[in-house]
Formats: sequence, C-alpha cells, structure tokens
Amino acid sequence: MFIYCPNVTLTVTPGSYAEQYAIDNSIPYVHAKKVDSAAADTWLCPCGAVNNTNFCPDCGTARPEPEPTCANCGYDPKGDPPNFCPECGTKF
Repeated sequence: MFIYCPNVTLTVTPGSYAEQYAIDNSIPYVHAKKVDSAAADTWLCPCGAVNNTNFCPDCGTARPEPEPTCANCGYDPKGDPPNFCPECGTKF
C-alpha cells in the first residue's frame, strides 16, 4: 500500500499489526502517544458494542483489563511487565 510513498512515516500502536507491517516492509514509523481523553476510555465489546462503562449494556460482558504499557513511551512488554521499562527506564 505504501510502496509508492517514499516519504511516509506511519504512526502505530506498540505491538500492533501496523507496527509489524512497518517493520516487515522497512517503512519508518513512530509510536502513537497515549491519549488522555474520554474517547480513549472506550472499549469494543465482543458483541460489537462500543462502550465507556465497566460492563456492556447490550450483553453484560465486563470491560477487559488493560494491557500493561509504559506510561512514558508506550512500550508493551508482551506479558508480565518488568520493574523498569527497557526502552526509557520508567518504573512500571
């Protein structure tokens, strides 16, 4: 998709398909900053409903627990978080 765009830089979420696509295709990328807003507090239920409460009002599914990421740089440890971020040194 980006083969004819030599000056493109993707903004991706750490650990996402988009990040892997950029890596696999040697496309420059930066990590998206964490957004502190009401929109960032929404979640998609498996039933398809977009919610901003702790339980889906359509089917009753509980909001999933957030994955641990570094609050400073967005690093995603892919499992149990270390004591300190290996990318920027911030305490988890």
